[in-house]
Amino acid sequence: MTDDPFVAHRSLLFTVAYELLGSAADAEDAVQETWLRWDGIGAGGQAEVADSRAYLVRIVTRQALNRLRLSLPGCHQSDKPSSCHWQVRAACP
Repeated sequence: MTDDPFVAHRSLLFTVAYELLGSAADAEDAVQETWLRWDGIGAGGQAEVADSRAYLVRIVTRQALNRLRLSLPGCHQSDKPSSCHWQVRAACP
């Protein structure tokens, strides 16, 4: 077992992203983005996180949902999340 929470939970993060995205490549991209966010808060910030598993799952979930939102027609990276909200709801059965 490793002391690094990201490494310890990497397979869970991939599974969450894959379940949302349905593509191994997209899931891997979401996991990599999650690592960049995790690494970006630094060791001090990581030490302050009370539940690293929950924190990392939240990040990868948001990354995956952002990827889904941006894949909808008419949604662009520059758009505010609320501007495509109606499209996400309309795309859901």
